[in-house]
Amino acid sequence: FSLHVDTARTWRGGQNQVLLTVNGLRSIGERAALVAHPDGALRQRAAEGLELIPMAPRTEMDLTAAWRFSRVIKRLAPDVIHAHDPHGVAMASLALSLGSSTAQGHAPRLVASRRVDFHLKGNSFSRWKYRQVDAFIAASEAIRQMLVADGVPAERTVTVHEGIDVDHVTAA
Repeated sequence: FSLHVDTARTWRGGQNQVLLTVNGLRSIGERAALVAHPDGALRQRAAEGLELIPMAPRTEMDLTAAWRFSRVIKRLAPDVIHAHDPHGVAMASLALSLGSSTAQGHAPRLVASRRVDFHLKGNSFSRWKYRQVDAFIAASEAIRQMLVADGVPAERTVTVHEGIDVDHVTAA
């Protein structure tokens, strides 16, 4: 069971990829829930029946949102938390540091997607939050190499080229 987090209000390629990922997992019989900004375009576009939790931090270090997210983790007991944006990584990292183990006594693995070729920020909080990530999924090899150059161990990174909706392209 995977719990996906995207805190953006806007609709861009990353939010489209989150929706494709969650809906794709559900279509093959996997349980996938989504935490999205309550006023965001992703939440508005999410399909009926999708496990949807409206939540977003006000800042990167929003301890209230992290505490609320820790309660969601405890209640839903996901195996994996997949953070799709930097604020999602921060909220998940903080929530997990608050002791968000499941009823079975284990903390979920934290995976972060990286779709942009911007360097990771070098401040102490940013370094801390990215050290909490168990694995990084880079959308290109160039992005993966940038993560490694920024200090992420290569063995914690993988390149996965993002999918497209072939039916949508064919129809166009």
